[in-house]
Amino acid sequence: MDAVPVHYKAMLESHLELLADPAQQLEYQRNVPIAHVAAELFEGWEDHYVACRDADLSHLMTAAQAQVLREFDAELESVLRSIPPPEIPTLDEFMQTEPWRRLVAAAKVALDKFRA
Repeated sequence: MDAVPVHYKAMLESHLELLADPAQQLEYQRNVPIAHVAAELFEGWEDHYVACRDADLSHLMTAAQAQVLREFDAELESVLRSIPPPEIPTLDEFMQTEPWRRLVAAAKVALDKFRA
């Protein structure tokens, strides 16, 4: 696998910030009304993390930071699997659910550990 570009660390941290901050999620929805923000919470993480999942990240971050990302990714996937089909609800609906609360809590913990 090719080396992961250096800017990916900042992109991952920025997306964790979005996932951890309900106000930022609502602002995103206000600023981009055509976006399905709840779905983009998951898709944005996948877009950024998939390039890193199996890569050597030692040039970007510590081993502990890479482990935090792996643990968060597993929790995000668990949350995604817990959302009843057929699709992810709107952000307003999603924010009323236990899966959303789990996602935000996990992102807050991951962000704190990532920055430690």
